[in-house]
Amino acid sequence: MPLEDQGLVLIRGENHDEGDSNGSGKTTLFELLAHTLTGKTSKGSKRNDLLNLNAPKDYHTQASFRRSGGSHYLVDQYRKHHEHGTGVQIRIDGSKKDNAPDGYDAAQRKVLEYMGLTWGAFQGQLYLSQKYTHTMIEGKPSEKQAYLSSYFGLDSIESMIVDCKKRIQSVPLPDESQLKDMLSHTQSELDALGDIDEVREGIDSKKEEQSKLQKRVLDVSMRLDLQRKASEVFEERKAWLAILSKWKLTMESADIKATLSRYRKKSAEAKAHLASLKTREELVAKLEDLGDVKSSRSYDEISLEIESIDTDIRSIERALPQADKRSDIEAKLASLDKCSEDPTELEAQLSEQTGRRSKLSRKVTVLESEINSLESIEEKCPTCSRPMGHDERDSMLATKKKRLDLTVTKVDGISDFIDETSDVLDLINYRTKLEEELKE
Repeated sequence: MPLEDQGLVLIRGENHDEGDSNGSGKTTLFELLAHTLTGKTSKGSKRNDLLNLNAPKDYHTQASFRRSGGSHYLVDQYRKHHEHGTGVQIRIDGSKKDNAPDGYDAAQRKVLEYMGLTWGAFQGQLYLSQKYTHTMIEGKPSEKQAYLSSYFGLDSIESMIVDCKKRIQSVPLPDESQLKDMLSHTQSELDALGDIDEVREGIDSKKEEQSKLQKRVLDVSMRLDLQRKASEVFEERKAWLAILSKWKLTMESADIKATLSRYRKKSAEAKAHLASLKTREELVAKLEDLGDVKSSRSYDEISLEIESIDTDIRSIERALPQADKRSDIEAKLASLDKCSEDPTELEAQLSEQTGRRSKLSRKVTVLESEINSLESIEEKCPTCSRPMGHDERDSMLATKKKRLDLTVTKVDGISDFIDETSDVLDLINYRTKLEEELKE
């Protein structure tokens, strides 16, 4: 056999066993080579099966290989070795440094990486050329096909088909009467549902009623809010009217303060004159013998005058706080003079913007309902039930959410305008009421 020309080597074994075994150790060489380079054997042997039966320790194999145009690798495999324990060593280009990573499995994968092969490729190249050579050369086509299909997993689909057929045959199927009963029951359930068009009309009717109820709830909520604000303004106005009804002022604050100052000055002068009068009367009593000395005003007259002045001062002091409050009211009226807009025009604008806000609020409700419907669907349009992809649904959601944000922003702006306009109208009415009260 011209093996040399084919790059092949013939290995012959000699069996010295006196028993019936014909094994001579030829396959053992390939098993050791496979275990050294991959950590596995073609027969699926356990790792401890490779140890010597008499002395199960000090397992050591070594293999070297060189990739084309690459480095030279030396791989040592140890198991229960007295010096190296269990593991793999990898040395490159004659170096003494161990290049194997930590962990047995990681080191074994590193060897395959250096070889540029997988376990399956290594098995095919190594064992196909020596274990099943006779099958590939002398076997029948069906035997060759069976071997190749089994070795490379080409028969997996056929095996699964056979297994599935067995499983399908094992599943009990209902007989004809059961199928007819199921069909009859399903038909009765469909009949109970009624016409699909009527069902859809009923759903549309309910949705329309729901939309109307939502609008009514929104209108009632807005009316309640307006009533609450009106009640607050009424209570505040009522409190101011109660204060104004108590004051009933007839004098200006500046006049009262001037009069009070004048009376206080007059009282001080009278008291000083009274003190000097006492001294004078004492002198008059001593000088009666010297001449006719008389006072232009008696002591009792001046005392009565002082008492009258003190009474006036107390009266003015009681009226002074009311005059200060009147001054505060006039200051508030001065601040309200800036509200010079026409109340009729403001009320027309307020009515117009209120109607516009109601329309936009209904639009917000519709957009929110549409967004909720889009978020709850899976693969169909909520209006026409046509197929809808996730990208289309997300695009529609983004567009509707943007429209919703713009509409809400408009509603908020109109609400701010309505609140400000209502406040201005309240101030104008409040100013008119104060002016009427001050005229009384």
